[in-house]
Amino acid sequence: MLSDSPRPCPDQGPRSATPSGAPGLPRTTPALLTPTPSSTPSSTRTPRAHRTVPRWPARAVALVALVASALLTCPPGGSAATVADARGVTRYVSPTGDDSADGASPSTAWRTLERASAALAAGDLGAGSSLRLQRDGTWTGTLAVPASGTARQPLVVSAYGRGARPVVRGGGCVQVSGDHVLVTALSARACDFAGFTLTGDDVTVRGVHATGNVAGVSIGEDAERARVLRSSLVRNRRMAPDTPGSDDDYGAYGVEVLGDHATIAWNRITGQVADSADYGRDGSAVEVYGAVGTRVHHNVSRQNLTFIELGKAGTDDTVLAYNLVTSGLEDAGFVITRGLGDGFGPVTGTVVVHNTARLSAAGTQAFWCGGICTADVLTLSDNVLVAHARIGYALDLDGLASLLGGGRNLMWGSGVEHLLSPGDEVARPRFASMRTLRLERSSAAVDAGRRLRISGVQGGVDVTGRKVGADGDGDGVGRPDRGAVERRATRG
Repeated sequence: MLSDSPRPCPDQGPRSATPSGAPGLPRTTPALLTPTPSSTPSSTRTPRAHRTVPRWPARAVALVALVASALLTCPPGGSAATVADARGVTRYVSPTGDDSADGASPSTAWRTLERASAALAAGDLGAGSSLRLQRDGTWTGTLAVPASGTARQPLVVSAYGRGARPVVRGGGCVQVSGDHVLVTALSARACDFAGFTLTGDDVTVRGVHATGNVAGVSIGEDAERARVLRSSLVRNRRMAPDTPGSDDDYGAYGVEVLGDHATIAWNRITGQVADSADYGRDGSAVEVYGAVGTRVHHNVSRQNLTFIELGKAGTDDTVLAYNLVTSGLEDAGFVITRGLGDGFGPVTGTVVVHNTARLSAAGTQAFWCGGICTADVLTLSDNVLVAHARIGYALDLDGLASLLGGGRNLMWGSGVEHLLSPGDEVARPRFASMRTLRLERSSAAVDAGRRLRISGVQGGVDVTGRKVGADGDGDGVGRPDRGAVERRATRG
């Protein structure tokens, strides 16, 4: 599940091992929560076997574009436009187009991704420019985007016409190494690795669809401030290399986060789980490995084996807020992370606040924290967490149940193997709907939460976009509910 170059991936189920005692990383907990101090803990368990993942460096993407540029055929009677006179232009690509045309209108559209990639590499499109692919069209190969926009005038890659999103499939699919690029309204299927590979800075993918890949979206380790917004990441169920005996499988990611300060918000992430020759099954909606400052909020996650897994020392300051998670898969999990002494830790400063997770099958657990799991590693606050098996797993230095940061969670499961934080309750949450996880008026989560104030997260609305703080229990006082779903105001 977690990988580097090489980067191994662990299992969500614990196994016995001796902690290595590697040094931890200091951090400051966000002002929302004041963690309860805990003793220095330790775990007798470690995660699943490891695996390595090949990287997609920016120079490889640029090389593809430069090779394509060598094949560039300029329009009759002219040469490729310079960067200076190409600002703000729009170019079109159609499966019925002609690469010898100028691409300046739907009637003179280019035909291939190679032609479009070459124009981008040559600087024919820059800040304020748009590259548009025809709807209902399908292309096989790689759309390489090494060109950049600016903060005020991003370079836009989008669709035109009527019909379904244009599809890029096979090959490298959509690879963005430029900065300040917006990619929207495209679909990427059955790609070599990721549907959308982001290695530039300030790259946004919005309203895209990715399916049938190893990863729906991959955010490279050098990418800063990538954003994955309002997209559909569905059934990315492939493993690589998926060969038995080498302990090196990886894949089935919705979003892979290796770069710093990424935002994954308002997406629908469904069905990331795959058979693995090495591990049986694997998959997660979001993977965070070595990244700092990741914000994962207001996503709806269904039928993923894990919602989020975090690993690698140096991973820090990850916030999960207002995510709605359901899964009927056996052994599913909500959060998997690692503390001091875990081979893939310590991961520090993970804050999990105002989420609702319901994991209904055998062997499920809301959270699992390997190694020595302290408040500096994991903070849980104002969540509604339901698991069929134990609620969560976290041990301290003595191998006993650990006290995590936060509090005021409503939890329910067959067992409690961590110490409860101040305000935590173990009780049935009383869902009015098992799909939407809307609460009944009598739920202990209604009007029992605190307002969320963390930079980079929209704390004033729930996962449906409804304002928080309504009077949900009819007592005349409105307060935020615990969890990700705010109950509507009760009248009378």
